Amino acid sequence: MSDFEIRTLDPGEHRAASNLFRASLHVPPSDDTDWERASRAFQPGGTIGAFDPDLIGTARSFDAELTVPGGERRPMAGVTGVAVRAD
Repeated sequence: MSDFEIRTLDPGEHRAASNLFRASLHVPPSDDTDWERASRAFQPGGTIGAFDPDLIGTARSFDAELTVPGGERRPMAGVTGVAVRAD
């Protein structure tokens, strides 16, 4: 069992998750213009965070489809934006 709290982020926490991901790539935090564009990539309920007690890790998912043998399409989640604070 982990000592960290893992939970789905509220929409008001998405910017913090985005900035944590950007920091993991050594990119500065979003300014308001960047965030207005980037915020559209967050689906409700699609971002999780790890807390200790601050946000220390995040992962985001998005709805997608996978074509399986025979041509049937099945829903799936694509995972992106995975980051953990270095400290």
